[in-house]
Amino acid sequence: MSSAQEDMESTETPRPADATAGVTDATAGVTDVPAEVTEDPAEVTEDPAEALDPSPIADPSPRTVGRAIADRLMAGGARYAFTVPGESFLGLLDGLVEAGIEVVATRHEGGAAFMATAATQLTGRPQLCLATRAVGAANLAIGIHAARADSVPMIALVGQVPRRFRGRDAFQEADLVGSVGRLAKWAVEVDEPRRVEAALTEALQRAQS
Repeated sequence: MSSAQEDMESTETPRPADATAGVTDATAGVTDVPAEVTEDPAEVTEDPAEALDPSPIADPSPRTVGRAIADRLMAGGARYAFTVPGESFLGLLDGLVEAGIEVVATRHEGGAAFMATAATQLTGRPQLCLATRAVGAANLAIGIHAARADSVPMIALVGQVPRRFRGRDAFQEADLVGSVGRLAKWAVEVDEPRRVEAALTEALQRAQS
């Protein structure tokens, strides 16, 4: 061990940050990089905080539609989402997790709907159930009907086929608003990202009115 290292241990002087230290991302914190000491470490007076850039690093990735939906529902009081995960809404599942909404996988969409109804009654705020297009939506139907009959403001979200395949007998394509949606208090199909927030705001208002 060198004499400089012995002096550092004996005096217990905090190791100053090098000029290259900084915030690695918004949550990871500060990278601890010791400065190169060629003299007595007691003479080093640089404040480690001065070597850091105080401005936060912005997330360069754009917000997805799934995350926008999740953020709006989170603001509306949603904390739980019950679902049989499906391919048609994977982006929404990612958004829910990122927003802090707990996703609970169930064995059947009917069970997911009743669990969402129960969670809504227990929390006093609209909770969520999710299903994939056509078949998954049909399995939600009885739970949607029961929630409406009991005046429970549960929110159901259903995936759909990509817009470029609409009207071409795509796999599991269905008129969701005109079929399962008629069992709900109100239903809408959003086909433009810019309409998402307005549609969810209206859904939350109608559900709780």
